[in-house]
Amino acid sequence: MKAEAQADYIVVKALQDGVSVIGLSRGTDTKLNHTEMLDDGEVLSHSLPNILP
Repeated sequence: MKAEAQADYIVVKALQDGVSVIGLSRGTDTKLNHTEMLDDGEVLSHSLPNILP
């Protein structure tokens, strides 16, 4: 059997201009990682870290 890589993703598609996406850290101290501004029809996708053993 061939092993296949699997990853989790989050995908956001803007339905109007000026959609803000804000990335925050997790843990005891929440920190701002980054922000993105999307216009109508733009898509943002990002892979999520594997946090499960």
